[in-house]
Amino acid sequence: MTFFMLVVTPGCFCLLSLFVAVAAMATIEWEEASVAEAKEKEEEFSQILKVLKRGEEEEVRPPHHLYLPLSVNITSHPTQLNNHNE
Repeated sequence: MTFFMLVVTPGCFCLLSLFVAVAAMATIEWEEASVAEAKEKEEEFSQILKVLKRGEEEEVRPPHHLYLPLSVNITSHPTQLNNHNE
């Protein structure tokens, strides 16, 4: 009986404590990995948003080659010019 009280009972508590410690460490590592993954996804999402915003800005702004100089008469069409020359 004394052997059981002195060796087995404290041994069981030590094994139980080790099991709880391993489970707690695994949970902490899992939470850290989840946080790191969430940060990576957030960075990727912000980069995607930046690209989309740049694309929208480019769509809103017409390219420079589409602007006509002020000296060009917009109403004159090449076929109208040919008719006036004849």
